[in-house]
Amino acid sequence: LEIFASYLSREKIHPALLITSATGIPEWISPMEAQKLAVGMCDFTCCQRNHKFGDRIVPCDRGITRGILEKLIDAKVKHLFKTENMKLARLFHCMRQWWLRGSDVDVEDSKLSLDDFKSELRWNKNIDDHDQRAPWIDRSGMSILAYGVLRNDLAIVKDILKVFKSDLDRLLSWRYPIEGVIEIGFPSRTAYLMTAMFFSRPEVVITLLEAGACPYDVDTIGFDAMMFACVSGRLDNVKMWCSRFKDWKIDTRNQKFGSTALNIALYMGPRKLDLVKYLVRESHVRISICI
Repeated sequence: LEIFASYLSREKIHPALLITSATGIPEWISPMEAQKLAVGMCDFTCCQRNHKFGDRIVPCDRGITRGILEKLIDAKVKHLFKTENMKLARLFHCMRQWWLRGSDVDVEDSKLSLDDFKSELRWNKNIDDHDQRAPWIDRSGMSILAYGVLRNDLAIVKDILKVFKSDLDRLLSWRYPIEGVIEIGFPSRTAYLMTAMFFSRPEVVITLLEAGACPYDVDTIGFDAMMFACVSGRLDNVKMWCSRFKDWKIDTRNQKFGSTALNIALYMGPRKLDLVKYLVRESHVRISICI
């Protein structure tokens, strides 16, 4: 929660001090690590003790921390909308599902209509979709499909693809603006598939692929969709990708640093043991590659 509080703060000038145990060495980490950590996936002492302390049965901290994090997110989104920072307000609203993953309440499809979704985003037709050549783009240069993917909402993603089915090639060729979105750690030229492999479940990824999204796109750094899944530890997406693309060149290096999917899985983010095991045992990556 401290890392999320730092990440969602207005200034973000102070790093968070990470203490993993009574004997572990504390370390300063960037607030951006909140993108790869999840409060709901932490190991809670109460669960380890079966919620029994002496003769008392205590409530689970997982639900308590979820409630606190929800308040932090809601306050941040409300402030961003109030100050008319529409891009971040919309992004943070949709990323709520990612930050709350693993909590005691599962995130499900919203069952919203596309109009209701736009209402949540405070979409103003006079400002946000004034470009007749690309009516899916808002005032910040963001695509409404990107918001749907970030929300991990399969029904909304399908609705958006259906609305713009007559111009799918242009819709699916959209990329994140040239300046990227550094607030969520995404570089320029990031595509929908990369976003989905990081934040969404396999069904959303498959829907984009079946609609015609190119699996071979890379961002400005040279990361492909598989690499994005390895950053966030999405084993479910990696398994789906490897089963769908059996000849995928898993040892491809990115352009800037020469990193492979395995390098990224080992270096970036915690809780990757199962992912690394899968990459080594099932996808047969080369473990001898050095950066």
